[in-house]
Amino acid sequence: MAEGEDKEETRPGVRGQNSAEWLHTGDLVLLKCHLHDDAFDGESANQQTTGYLRGLGMHATLEVEPIEDIEGSTMDVRDFIFVVVEQLSYNAQKDLQKQKKRLNQLGIDPNSAHYAAQLRSLEERANMEAEVNLKKQRGRARPICFGEPIQLQHFRTQRYVRVRAKAPASLQAAARLVELQEGNASCWWRVVPYFKHKTQGDPISLNEQVLLESSRLGSDWNLNWSRCRNLAKDEVLEVNCLRHGRNFYPVLYSRNQKVSVHSNVMALTYPDCIRLFYPHLGGFISASCSDKRQLRLRRYKGRAQELRDNAKDIWIVQPVAGVQPDKAVQWATTQVMLRHLGSKKYLAIKELPHPAFLRHFEPL
Repeated sequence: MAEGEDKEETRPGVRGQNSAEWLHTGDLVLLKCHLHDDAFDGESANQQTTGYLRGLGMHATLEVEPIEDIEGSTMDVRDFIFVVVEQLSYNAQKDLQKQKKRLNQLGIDPNSAHYAAQLRSLEERANMEAEVNLKKQRGRARPICFGEPIQLQHFRTQRYVRVRAKAPASLQAAARLVELQEGNASCWWRVVPYFKHKTQGDPISLNEQVLLESSRLGSDWNLNWSRCRNLAKDEVLEVNCLRHGRNFYPVLYSRNQKVSVHSNVMALTYPDCIRLFYPHLGGFISASCSDKRQLRLRRYKGRAQELRDNAKDIWIVQPVAGVQPDKAVQWATTQVMLRHLGSKKYLAIKELPHPAFLRHFEPL
């Protein structure tokens, strides 16, 4: 390792000399928030005190779910995971979309040669820009410092947290709408310190209170949650962007690790989805999404369509309590839990008495 890299990993004068305690690009995080404005409020004493930001892929919206322990619930943990991504560029893609819109307004046939010639150079620039963005995402992880712009990519939908500057929030009119969409300049968020004694340029520690400021809207427009009531008069925790918004805690769930230093192959980590294949009988360990059927071995008969992913065969790798999330799963060393994708239940071994023992104690 070069000398410059050593200096970057152990920067003096910062709390937590080990860089594993800092927020890095590529980290899979949970965004936690405290739901009580006043800890001594008697009316909210019986309410949930902790919530996590959750993405709803079907509606492309965000909400705060009041929950203490995600792992112990029946919810899919992948809905709560966000990937910290470097600031990506979208200038070429923006120019391409503008040119397409202008040609359509002029009434030019999209299938004509003139239409393709007008877009050829812009499409090449957009492709090159996409390649550069992909290299950034797959690049080496580095610590994130206060004041740097980042993007938050929802793990399950692969969409980004985006603010719409000209659209009001659904329930809080003074706020701006926040949703999950494809990447553009509205997806840039600047990480700002919550406390005044923190300065710009300091590395961000995990589980530290931070403000996520919209680069599009400018100063003091932060990612926020609001306690509102919908049309059905139900209380919901809407996620929006508001001036002087609330703070969040980035909690590390997992950290991508490579198999070796010089390899581009990623190691097994959380929450990867796997299938368990039993080669002796040629089948996948499968479970029903309901309680009607027991765990079974779904035999593979050599047909091509059976190689496709089946939700009944997919298991989510989750960490055991006490396991460091920034470490990769090591063969024959790391203990993991396997959670079924469809039923949200865990794979377990049930010890049963031997049949001979049961026959010996049969009632007469």
